Amino acid sequence: MSRTTDTGAAPLDKTNTKLVSLLQQNARISNADLAKAVHLSPTPCLRRVKELEASGVITAYRAIVDRRKLGYGVRAFIGVTRDKNFDRRKLWHHMTVFPEIVGCYVVSGEFDLLLDVVAKDLDAYSNSLLEKILSVPGVLNVRSMFILREMMSNVPLPLES
Repeated sequence: MSRTTDTGAAPLDKTNTKLVSLLQQNARISNADLAKAVHLSPTPCLRRVKELEASGVITAYRAIVDRRKLGYGVRAFIGVTRDKNFDRRKLWHHMTVFPEIVGCYVVSGEFDLLLDVVAKDLDAYSNSLLEKILSVPGVLNVRSMFILREMMSNVPLPLES
């Protein structure tokens, strides 16, 4: 059965779904191995991958690194409530300039934004929160939620076969 993305781009037939699933698991798989796994010859396989990239189904390839091995011992989510009189787009933009903010989400519910923040240690986290995030115009209130243990992270999307 063929599926389309929410934008109507690239139909995800069974082969495309398998390609995306395999690439989520290992983006460094060779085209020859990828083609073999989906029962295509290398040229049509590469063409399909290029079409998935061009359509925006596949947006990027990247290495997933262990933050702790790079010295980032602290990870927290910060719920941000904004002053309703402050332009939300300006607030959003301000949050994109701090390198320790590795994710920023507009959310519903109690908060206006949810930030995913990493820091070397609690002192660095405290500095980021007090000297940077709380100094952003329009930030009314924050609530920190420290990640004690990551149970799941960077898990591939569940795709039907």
